[in-house]
Amino acid sequence: MEMEVNAGKLGKRTGKASIKFNSSNDGVLLRLHHTVKNETEGTVVRIRFTAAGFTANNERLVAADHRDNVFVFDLVGQRFWTVAEQLKRITIIEGLVGGNLVALGSKDGMVFIVDLDENNCVRKLNAHPGRIVYLSSSSPLHATAKLRSKATGISSPADAFERYDRTYLLAASQDCAKLYSREDFAELACLRYGLAADNSFRPNAWHWFGTPTGPALITHRTEGVIRVYRPNFKLVKELNVTRLIELYRKSNPVQTITFERERSESATDEPDSVELTVKRLTEAMVSPGRRITTAQPTKDGQYYVALCGHSTLAFLALDSWLVCRVVTLSNLFIAQFAFLPAGESAGSGRRARCCTLTVRTTDNDLMLLNFGNDAGLDNNPSVLRPLASGSGGGGVVHNCYKFALAPNGRMLANVLGSGEVLLHNLDSYRRIDAAALAMGHHRKAARKIERSGSGTSSCTGSLGRRQQSPRTAKLEQQINALQVQVSRLWGGSQF
Repeated sequence: MEMEVNAGKLGKRTGKASIKFNSSNDGVLLRLHHTVKNETEGTVVRIRFTAAGFTANNERLVAADHRDNVFVFDLVGQRFWTVAEQLKRITIIEGLVGGNLVALGSKDGMVFIVDLDENNCVRKLNAHPGRIVYLSSSSPLHATAKLRSKATGISSPADAFERYDRTYLLAASQDCAKLYSREDFAELACLRYGLAADNSFRPNAWHWFGTPTGPALITHRTEGVIRVYRPNFKLVKELNVTRLIELYRKSNPVQTITFERERSESATDEPDSVELTVKRLTEAMVSPGRRITTAQPTKDGQYYVALCGHSTLAFLALDSWLVCRVVTLSNLFIAQFAFLPAGESAGSGRRARCCTLTVRTTDNDLMLLNFGNDAGLDNNPSVLRPLASGSGGGGVVHNCYKFALAPNGRMLANVLGSGEVLLHNLDSYRRIDAAALAMGHHRKAARKIERSGSGTSSCTGSLGRRQQSPRTAKLEQQINALQVQVSRLWGGSQF
């Protein structure tokens, strides 16, 4: 389904306009753009969207433009409108409760709490003097069953953070992080870590995850240090993931996956820029684990995955706090990634579970990466699928500026460098991958007999393989040669 929606045709700020989905097979649900007429010059000016996000119930898409307008797209009711009040310089959007409450962070350090049903701003938080770089809302799911069974009548300030039903909103800038209660948006705690603070740790990318004692915050530093905080910003754990990766590599081989990346015909003849080439060459000189670009927990809360450099993913188990898997993507350079909820691919059982994430590459390509778990890699071949641009000609997105994933992982809002917003249907890609994996199960026996030197190509990308030692590869070659000779001696018969 695809339809172009011109937000400039809305007219009155208090009115609503309808949208309608049309049938299409390119995986794009909506293409949003905003244009206004320049009456003096007789031209049309495009207004760029700067941020996009979803409500907590996945039913509404919220997008802000650089002229301080906030648009609400009701995907279920197929209508869209603008928030009555203009909110300045919005850069990040986070859904809070249901389909009505959202938080919007600005370059000026303000956090606006907007009720979409009432169509106005109900609370303004002067959080920081500088840009809001991260907004994160906790969920009641982060509380364990053990905590839910406890009585909550304790009224001490220290135990107020331990309430299983309490949810929080974290607003972070480059120099400070503040925690607010989602009940009344009162400030609960503050952690300063800027140049003026007595704290050398400068965290990046705050995330919530569940622990046996309740919700906790996890963050990392570029140099490879990971910290875990309680909601009152009490430090409970500090790890050096660089050393953990080195310890893992001493006794375990690093899994390497290579893809044959497919680009559109219009981009095949375009050479890479000098800056991108230099970045790739210098990145190859950095060993895995020396620098963390970004990190986040998986949707099931089992692992904290760190992107080392631009090509290596290290999986840190949140129960044992040990690195249990290191994956190197030899020819894929990632700038941003987001995990989709774990799903069952072809078949049932744990071995059929796949690890799927959306990645934005260093050259702004937006792709869907799917690779199997460590135990069942052969059952879940790796697939790299570029997201379509929805232009009608089978084009691929090459100018992704930022993206936001829906809470259920089935949709993705892609803010383009041109100022447009594409709403991608990720379910269509995952269904195709599941069908490809089902066909792969039927051909599993044939792959064991006839092995190619490189990954097997398919229309969706390339299939990755586990890295082999030289001795193992040599033994396999000798066995294959013996099988060929025996089959010739016995007239092509098989054992």
